[in-house]
Amino acid sequence: HEGKKYLMQPIKLNSGWELICLAPYSSINKSLSSMLVLMVTANFITILLLLYFAKSYIPKLISDPISKLSHDIGEVMNRDNYSRQLPVENSFSELTVLYNAYNRLMNHITRLIDRIYTENERARQAEILALQAQINPHYLYNTLDSIGWSMDKNNEEASSVLSSLATILRYSISDPNRLVKISDEIDIVREYINIQEFCYGLNIDLEVAGSMLDGFYLPKLTIQPLVENSIIHGIREASNIKPRIIINASMDENYLYMSVENNGKSPDITELNSIIGDEASITKHGLANVNRRLVIHFGEMSRLSFSVPADGGLTVSFKIPV
Repeated sequence: HEGKKYLMQPIKLNSGWELICLAPYSSINKSLSSMLVLMVTANFITILLLLYFAKSYIPKLISDPISKLSHDIGEVMNRDNYSRQLPVENSFSELTVLYNAYNRLMNHITRLIDRIYTENERARQAEILALQAQINPHYLYNTLDSIGWSMDKNNEEASSVLSSLATILRYSISDPNRLVKISDEIDIVREYINIQEFCYGLNIDLEVAGSMLDGFYLPKLTIQPLVENSIIHGIREASNIKPRIIINASMDENYLYMSVENNGKSPDITELNSIIGDEASITKHGLANVNRRLVIHFGEMSRLSFSVPADGGLTVSFKIPV
Protein backbone atom coordinates (compact mmCIF):
# COMPACT_ATOMS: atom_id res chain seq x y z
CA HIS A 1 0.00 0.00 0.00
CA GLU A 2 1.46 3.24 -1.24
CA GLY A 3 4.81 1.51 -1.90
CA LYS A 4 5.13 -0.08 1.59
CA LYS A 5 4.79 -3.71 2.55
CA TYR A 6 2.51 -4.72 5.39
CA LEU A 7 1.74 -7.85 7.27
CA MET A 8 -2.00 -8.35 7.14
CA GLN A 9 -3.93 -10.13 9.90
CA PRO A 10 -7.79 -10.48 9.38
CA ILE A 11 -9.99 -10.74 12.49
CA LYS A 12 -13.72 -11.64 12.15
CA LEU A 13 -16.08 -9.71 14.39
CA ASN A 14 -19.42 -10.87 15.80
CA SER A 15 -21.25 -8.25 13.78
CA GLY A 16 -20.19 -9.95 10.61
CA TRP A 17 -17.59 -7.35 9.86
CA GLU A 18 -13.96 -8.30 9.34
CA LEU A 19 -11.22 -6.23 10.90
CA ILE A 20 -8.01 -6.09 8.93
CA CYS A 21 -4.86 -5.30 10.96
CA LEU A 22 -1.90 -4.05 8.99
CA ALA A 23 1.62 -3.99 10.50
CA PRO A 24 4.34 -2.43 8.35
CA TYR A 25 7.37 -4.73 7.84
CA SER A 26 9.73 -1.87 8.70
CA SER A 27 8.34 -1.79 12.24
CA ILE A 28 8.52 -5.59 12.57
CA ASN A 29 12.14 -5.68 11.34
CA LYS A 30 13.07 -2.97 13.85
CA SER A 31 11.72 -5.08 16.70
CA LEU A 32 13.44 -8.19 15.39
CA SER A 33 16.79 -6.37 15.22
CA SER A 34 16.57 -5.39 18.88
CA MET A 35 15.66 -8.98 19.82
CA LEU A 36 18.55 -10.32 17.73
CA VAL A 37 21.02 -8.04 19.51
CA LEU A 38 19.64 -9.18 22.83
CA MET A 39 19.95 -12.85 21.90
CA VAL A 40 23.51 -12.45 20.62
CA THR A 41 24.48 -10.61 23.80
CA ALA A 42 22.87 -13.29 25.96
CA ASN A 43 24.62 -16.05 24.03
CA PHE A 44 27.98 -14.30 24.35
CA ILE A 45 27.57 -13.92 28.10
CA THR A 46 26.57 -17.59 28.32
CA ILE A 47 29.69 -18.63 26.44
CA LEU A 48 31.88 -16.54 28.75
CA LEU A 49 30.28 -18.15 31.79
CA LEU A 50 30.83 -21.63 30.35
CA LEU A 51 34.49 -20.86 29.66
CA TYR A 52 34.97 -19.58 33.20
CA PHE A 53 33.27 -22.69 34.58
CA ALA A 54 35.46 -24.95 32.43
CA LYS A 55 38.63 -23.17 33.56
CA SER A 56 37.92 -23.05 37.28
CA TYR A 57 35.51 -25.78 38.29
CA ILE A 58 36.38 -28.67 35.97
CA PRO A 59 40.10 -28.73 36.94
CA LYS A 60 39.09 -28.65 40.58
CA LEU A 61 36.71 -31.51 39.99
CA ILE A 62 38.92 -33.70 37.79
CA SER A 63 42.46 -32.47 37.09
CA ASP A 64 43.43 -31.46 40.63
CA PRO A 65 42.44 -34.79 42.25
CA ILE A 66 44.28 -36.71 39.53
CA SER A 67 47.38 -34.53 39.99
CA LYS A 68 47.19 -35.10 43.75
CA LEU A 69 46.91 -38.85 43.22
CA SER A 70 49.97 -38.80 40.96
CA HIS A 71 51.92 -36.75 43.53
CA ASP A 72 50.94 -39.07 46.40
CA ILE A 73 51.99 -42.15 44.42
CA GLY A 74 55.33 -40.48 43.59
CA GLU A 75 55.92 -39.78 47.30
CA VAL A 76 55.26 -43.42 48.14
CA MET A 77 57.71 -44.61 45.46
CA ASN A 78 60.45 -42.15 46.45
CA ARG A 79 60.29 -43.15 50.12
CA ASP A 80 59.67 -46.88 49.48
CA ASN A 81 56.79 -46.67 51.95
CA TYR A 82 54.47 -49.19 50.35
CA SER A 83 52.43 -49.63 53.52
CA ARG A 84 51.10 -46.08 53.30
CA GLN A 85 47.39 -45.90 52.51
CA LEU A 86 46.09 -42.91 50.54
CA PRO A 87 42.89 -41.23 51.79
CA VAL A 88 40.07 -41.71 49.31
CA GLU A 89 39.05 -38.42 47.70
CA ASN A 90 35.41 -37.37 47.78
CA SER A 91 35.41 -36.78 44.06
CA PHE A 92 33.82 -38.32 40.99
CA SER A 93 33.31 -42.06 41.18
CA GLU A 94 36.05 -43.02 38.70
CA LEU A 95 38.74 -41.34 40.81
CA THR A 96 37.44 -43.03 43.95
CA VAL A 97 37.82 -46.35 42.15
CA LEU A 98 41.44 -45.45 41.34
CA TYR A 99 42.25 -44.65 44.98
CA ASN A 100 40.65 -47.87 46.22
CA ALA A 101 42.46 -49.93 43.56
CA TYR A 102 45.79 -48.30 44.47
CA ASN A 103 45.33 -49.02 48.19
CA ARG A 104 44.49 -52.66 47.45
CA LEU A 105 47.59 -52.93 45.27
CA MET A 106 49.80 -51.46 48.00
CA ASN A 107 48.37 -53.89 50.54
CA HIS A 108 49.22 -56.77 48.22
CA ILE A 109 52.75 -55.44 47.58
CA THR A 110 53.34 -55.02 51.32
CA ARG A 111 52.30 -58.62 51.98
CA LEU A 112 54.61 -59.83 49.20
CA ILE A 113 57.53 -57.77 50.54
CA ASP A 114 57.01 -59.16 54.04
CA ARG A 115 56.85 -62.70 52.67
CA ILE A 116 59.98 -62.25 50.54
CA TYR A 117 61.87 -60.67 53.44
CA THR A 118 60.93 -63.54 55.74
CA GLU A 119 61.92 -66.17 53.18
CA ASN A 120 65.21 -64.40 52.39
CA GLU A 121 66.04 -64.08 56.08
CA ARG A 122 65.41 -67.79 56.58
CA ALA A 123 67.54 -68.61 53.55
CA ARG A 124 70.29 -66.29 54.79
CA GLN A 125 70.32 -67.88 58.22
CA ALA A 126 70.34 -71.36 56.69
CA GLU A 127 73.24 -70.45 54.40
CA ILE A 128 75.23 -69.02 57.28
CA LEU A 129 74.73 -72.21 59.27
CA ALA A 130 75.66 -74.33 56.27
CA LEU A 131 78.77 -72.29 55.50
CA GLN A 132 79.97 -72.37 59.07
CA ALA A 133 79.41 -76.12 59.19
CA GLN A 134 81.74 -76.41 56.19
CA ILE A 135 84.81 -75.06 58.00
CA ASN A 136 87.35 -77.69 57.07
CA PRO A 137 88.27 -79.64 60.25
CA HIS A 138 91.21 -81.54 58.72
CA TYR A 139 93.72 -79.86 61.00
CA LEU A 140 91.78 -81.20 64.02
CA TYR A 141 92.31 -84.78 62.84
CA ASN A 142 95.99 -84.12 62.16
CA THR A 143 96.29 -82.61 65.62
CA LEU A 144 94.76 -85.63 67.28
CA ASP A 145 97.13 -87.95 65.39
CA SER A 146 100.14 -85.87 66.40
CA ILE A 147 99.07 -85.80 70.04
CA GLY A 148 98.63 -89.56 70.00
CA TRP A 149 102.19 -90.09 68.75
CA SER A 150 103.79 -87.71 71.23
CA MET A 151 101.95 -88.24 74.51
CA ASP A 152 104.79 -90.28 75.98
CA LYS A 153 107.44 -87.78 74.88
CA ASN A 154 106.14 -84.50 76.14
CA ASN A 155 102.93 -84.70 78.14
CA GLU A 156 103.00 -81.02 79.15
CA GLU A 157 103.16 -79.82 75.56
CA ALA A 158 100.53 -82.32 74.49
CA SER A 159 98.26 -81.19 77.32
CA SER A 160 98.57 -77.59 76.13
CA VAL A 161 97.67 -78.56 72.58
CA LEU A 162 94.73 -80.65 73.80
CA SER A 163 93.48 -77.63 75.75
CA SER A 164 93.78 -75.45 72.63
CA LEU A 165 91.96 -78.04 70.58
CA ALA A 166 89.13 -78.28 73.10
CA THR A 167 88.82 -74.48 73.18
CA ILE A 168 88.53 -74.32 69.40
CA LEU A 169 85.98 -77.12 69.30
CA ARG A 170 83.79 -75.46 71.91
CA TYR A 171 84.11 -72.12 70.15
CA SER A 172 83.24 -73.46 66.70
CA ILE A 173 80.19 -75.54 67.58
CA SER A 174 78.49 -73.24 70.12
CA ASP A 175 75.87 -70.88 68.65
CA PRO A 176 77.46 -70.72 65.17
CA ASN A 177 75.14 -67.93 64.04
CA ARG A 178 76.34 -65.46 66.66
CA LEU A 179 78.58 -62.48 65.97
CA VAL A 180 81.64 -62.40 68.23
CA LYS A 181 84.10 -59.80 69.44
CA ILE A 182 87.25 -59.39 67.39
CA SER A 183 89.24 -60.00 70.56
CA ASP A 184 87.53 -63.41 70.89
CA GLU A 185 88.57 -64.23 67.33
CA ILE A 186 92.17 -63.26 68.19
CA ASP A 187 92.10 -65.60 71.21
CA ILE A 188 91.03 -68.50 68.98
CA VAL A 189 93.79 -67.59 66.51
CA ARG A 190 96.33 -67.90 69.33
CA GLU A 191 94.99 -71.35 70.22
CA TYR A 192 95.12 -72.37 66.57
CA ILE A 193 98.73 -71.19 66.18
CA ASN A 194 99.64 -73.15 69.31
CA ILE A 195 98.30 -76.29 67.62
CA GLN A 196 100.08 -75.58 64.32
CA GLU A 197 103.39 -74.93 66.06
CA PHE A 198 103.08 -78.26 67.85
CA CYS A 199 102.07 -80.25 64.75
CA TYR A 200 104.59 -78.83 62.30
CA GLY A 201 107.47 -77.67 64.51
CA LEU A 202 106.93 -74.01 63.72
CA ASN A 203 107.74 -70.95 65.80
CA ILE A 204 105.34 -68.27 64.56
CA ASP A 205 105.56 -64.66 65.69
CA LEU A 206 102.01 -63.31 66.00
CA GLU A 207 101.59 -59.54 66.07
CA VAL A 208 98.24 -57.89 66.77
CA ALA A 209 98.20 -54.21 65.82
CA GLY A 210 95.40 -51.73 66.41
CA SER A 211 93.36 -50.65 69.42
CA MET A 212 89.83 -51.20 68.01
CA LEU A 213 89.48 -54.87 68.87
CA ASP A 214 86.90 -54.83 71.67
CA GLY A 215 84.03 -52.74 70.35
CA PHE A 216 83.34 -54.52 67.06
CA TYR A 217 81.88 -57.85 66.04
CA LEU A 218 82.46 -60.38 63.26
CA PRO A 219 80.89 -63.66 62.14
CA LYS A 220 82.44 -66.48 64.14
CA LEU A 221 85.56 -68.07 62.59
CA THR A 222 86.33 -65.20 60.22
CA ILE A 223 89.98 -64.52 61.12
CA GLN A 224 91.05 -68.10 61.93
CA PRO A 225 90.59 -69.39 58.34
CA LEU A 226 92.67 -66.42 57.09
CA VAL A 227 95.45 -67.34 59.54
CA GLU A 228 95.12 -71.00 58.52
CA ASN A 229 95.59 -70.02 54.88
CA SER A 230 98.63 -67.93 55.89
CA ILE A 231 100.26 -70.91 57.57
CA ILE A 232 99.38 -73.73 55.18
CA HIS A 233 99.74 -71.94 51.85
CA GLY A 234 102.25 -69.28 52.85
CA ILE A 235 104.55 -69.97 55.80
CA ARG A 236 104.81 -73.76 55.40
CA GLU A 237 105.65 -73.40 51.71
CA ALA A 238 108.42 -70.86 52.30
CA SER A 239 111.98 -71.52 53.43
CA ASN A 240 114.61 -69.56 55.32
CA ILE A 241 112.14 -67.18 56.97
CA LYS A 242 111.24 -66.28 60.54
CA PRO A 243 107.46 -67.00 60.36
CA ARG A 244 105.41 -63.91 61.11
CA ILE A 245 101.68 -63.16 61.03
CA ILE A 246 100.37 -59.64 61.60
CA ILE A 247 96.71 -58.98 62.36
CA ASN A 248 95.86 -55.32 62.01
CA ALA A 249 92.71 -53.31 62.77
CA SER A 250 92.07 -49.66 61.95
CA MET A 251 89.03 -47.54 61.27
CA ASP A 252 87.66 -44.30 59.94
CA GLU A 253 84.21 -42.75 60.30
CA ASN A 254 82.62 -45.28 57.93
CA TYR A 255 84.46 -48.60 58.13
CA LEU A 256 86.55 -50.89 60.31
CA TYR A 257 89.46 -52.27 58.28
CA MET A 258 90.93 -55.69 59.10
CA SER A 259 93.94 -57.41 57.54
CA VAL A 260 95.93 -60.60 58.07
CA GLU A 261 99.49 -60.49 56.71
CA ASN A 262 102.13 -63.22 56.51
CA ASN A 263 105.69 -63.30 55.23
CA GLY A 264 105.48 -66.72 53.58
CA LYS A 265 105.23 -67.67 49.93
CA SER A 266 103.48 -65.14 47.69
CA PRO A 267 100.54 -66.73 45.86
CA ASP A 268 98.92 -65.86 42.54
CA ILE A 269 96.49 -63.01 43.29
CA THR A 270 94.45 -63.79 40.17
CA GLU A 271 93.97 -67.36 41.36
CA LEU A 272 92.84 -66.17 44.81
CA ASN A 273 90.29 -63.81 43.28
CA SER A 274 89.04 -66.69 41.16
CA ILE A 275 88.68 -68.88 44.25
CA ILE A 276 86.51 -66.41 46.18
CA GLY A 277 84.40 -65.77 43.08
CA ASP A 278 83.73 -69.46 42.42
CA GLU A 279 80.56 -70.77 44.07
CA ALA A 280 81.96 -74.32 44.00
CA SER A 281 84.96 -73.24 46.10
CA ILE A 282 82.80 -72.39 49.11
CA THR A 283 82.77 -76.01 50.27
CA LYS A 284 86.48 -76.53 49.50
CA HIS A 285 88.36 -73.40 50.42
CA GLY A 286 88.31 -71.41 53.65
CA LEU A 287 88.87 -68.07 51.89
CA ALA A 288 85.76 -68.53 49.73
CA ASN A 289 83.78 -69.54 52.81
CA VAL A 290 84.86 -66.46 54.78
CA ASN A 291 84.22 -64.19 51.81
CA ARG A 292 80.65 -65.49 51.39
CA ARG A 293 79.80 -65.07 55.06
CA LEU A 294 81.16 -61.51 55.13
CA VAL A 295 79.06 -60.62 52.07
CA ILE A 296 75.94 -62.17 53.63
CA HIS A 297 76.39 -60.22 56.86
CA PHE A 298 77.70 -56.87 55.62
CA GLY A 299 77.23 -56.65 51.84
CA GLU A 300 79.47 -56.64 48.77
CA MET A 301 81.74 -53.88 50.14
CA SER A 302 83.08 -56.40 52.70
CA ARG A 303 84.51 -58.82 50.13
CA LEU A 304 88.06 -60.10 50.71
CA SER A 305 90.86 -58.36 48.84
CA PHE A 306 94.47 -59.51 48.36
CA SER A 307 97.84 -57.80 48.02
CA VAL A 308 101.51 -58.79 48.20
CA PRO A 309 103.69 -56.85 50.70
CA ALA A 310 107.01 -55.40 49.54
CA ASP A 311 109.00 -58.17 51.27
CA GLY A 312 106.77 -60.97 49.98
CA GLY A 313 103.99 -63.01 51.49
CA LEU A 314 100.30 -62.11 51.36
CA THR A 315 97.93 -59.60 52.93
CA VAL A 316 94.21 -60.49 53.06
CA SER A 317 91.98 -57.52 53.86
CA PHE A 318 88.32 -56.73 54.35
CA LYS A 319 86.20 -53.94 55.78
CA ILE A 320 82.93 -53.82 57.66
CA PRO A 321 80.66 -50.78 58.15
CA VAL A 322 80.75 -49.17 61.57
